[in-house]
Order: sequence, then structure tokens, then C-alpha cells
Amino acid sequence: MGAFGGLFMYDKGCVISMPIIILVACESISYIVVTVVLLILSFRIEKDTWFIKRETLVLVVFQFSAIILFAIFGSIPIFTKFLDYYIPYGFTLLTYSFLEVILCVLMPIIYQFVLDKKQQLVMQNEKHLEETLLVQFLKNRKTFELLLDFAKRSYCPESVLCYKDIERFKSSLKHRKSISLHILKTYLKPNSPLELNVPKISQIHDEIQKVITESTPTNIPPNLFDHIQLHCLHDMTDVFERLKIHHKEARKILQEWKENIPPSISNTIVVSASEPILYSTF
Repeated sequence: MGAFGGLFMYDKGCVISMPIIILVACESISYIVVTVVLLILSFRIEKDTWFIKRETLVLVVFQFSAIILFAIFGSIPIFTKFLDYYIPYGFTLLTYSFLEVILCVLMPIIYQFVLDKKQQLVMQNEKHLEETLLVQFLKNRKTFELLLDFAKRSYCPESVLCYKDIERFKSSLKHRKSISLHILKTYLKPNSPLELNVPKISQIHDEIQKVITESTPTNIPPNLFDHIQLHCLHDMTDVFERLKIHHKEARKILQEWKENIPPSISNTIVVSASEPILYSTF
């Protein structure tokens, strides 16, 4: 009930007491300390392609601004006695929460919509030509390192690395068994650090391991990992398309290649439908 007896008549606004201000300030400072530590750690790693560093930096600025405004509004009488009648200064923290949701939830969704739209425009090119360019991109040392670096910064380097190791497996006869065991352990073993996102990976791992065990080092079939390599190629399509959108040098190289590639070129690793499939799990 207000001071004059009216139902909606009050002699002061929704003023927050000083202990509450101190409590909220201490809690906010603890959040900022954690955020700053994470921000420092993020700057020690390579630049990511998902704008995580930029979002964290902007978020820290918002946090500092919200705390400073909250402290000012809560400690200056003119704000607590007059401004609080119309706009409670506790809304500064509510506004920060709203901005955080926009920055960390809504903006990534908008980024993805924009990226998908750009990818649809890029994917209007012929699929066969795109696969050929991707394979050529992987065979060239300079562009391979470019794609690998972008994949690392996108947190998905396993397909690129596995593709390279399978190429090493095919070209090496002397070390074929050791390379095959490395591929098996690194990319096809469940819960391995670079495990590929392949359906029924445990079954695939056991089948390939059985082939390796029953074969002599020189008799391991060179097409043992062909379907895995094809999976890697398809899995790299997304990161390859994003590389073309984000990296100017990559677009320039690909444009030069497109101008020099004959229409009839066919040098991809795509397995023909008439070839026997080694594993029933694909």
C-alpha cells in the first residue's frame, strides 16, 4: 500500500538496497574474472572460424558496461530516488542477459542462415567439377595446408588428415601395414581423438583389422580404405565450401584452376557402382 493510501500510489520506486548491490557486484566480478581467463586462453589458440573470440570479447565489454551502470545507478541518489520511479535500474542486468542471448544464441543462427544461403549459390556449380577441384586441392601441398589449417580452426581436421594418411597408405608398399594400423587406431577406433563420424564404426574397425591381421605386409589390398576415403571426401565438402566463402586466396586459386580444367577431366576417387563393395556396412 502506498504512503497516501492509494492502491497504486508509492512514495519510492523499487530501490535495491546496498547489500544487494554489493552481492550482485561481487557475483558479476566473479563471472568477469572467469570470462577474462577464458578470453585469454582463447587468444592463445589459432583463430577460429565460428567467431567465438569476437563474441567473447564483445560479451566482456557488455558485462563491464552492465556492472558499471548498475553500480552508478545504485550509488547515486538522484537515480535511486527519481529515475527508479520510471525505469528500475535493475533492468541493466536484465538488458545484459538479453544482449547475451542475442550475441551467443541468435547471432550464430543468423550466421548459419547466411552461410547456408551462400553455400546454395556456390553449390550451383556442377558436382563433378567440385569434387575434382576438392581432390586437386588436396593433392597440391600448398592448398592442402590451407584446407588443413581452416579445418583445424573449424575443429574438424580428422577427415583431411585421414585422407592424407590413406594416400600415404596407397603409395607406400614397404610401410603399408604400419600406416594401416595407424589409420585404424587414429581414425576408426571408437573414442579415439580423431574418430571419424562413420556409421557402425566398431564393425568397420573389426573388419579392417581382420583383413590386416590375415594379410602379409606386402599383400594388404591398396583399396582397403577406399570407402573410408570417399567418406572423408564427402565429409570435407562442408569445410571446403566454407573455405571458399571465407578465404580470398582459396577462391582465387580455384578460379584459376576452373579456367584451366578441361570439361572431360575425371580424376576423382569416386568408386564406381559396378565395383565390389568391401564392407557391407557402407
